[in-house]
Amino acid sequence: MSTEKNQQVAPFGAMTCDEFCEAMRINRKTLWEMRKRGEAPEIVFVGRKILITHRAAEQWTREMEAKSKAACDATA
Repeated sequence: MSTEKNQQVAPFGAMTCDEFCEAMRINRKTLWEMRKRGEAPEIVFVGRKILITHRAAEQWTREMEAKSKAACDATA
């Protein structure tokens, strides 16, 4: 079996901002404030819809986990 098959791949597709906020347990205002600061996941505009791909959400989660760990390590 190739190593590519062993790597986890983010599911294909996207979610709305509301679905993302619900999954992350944040409110929509927090998401937009984070976006203003450049800390939100990448968004995709499809017509009038604003979507966040599963891949972008996963990448954002990893980045936030790393940032959180670094902050905890700095205070320890």
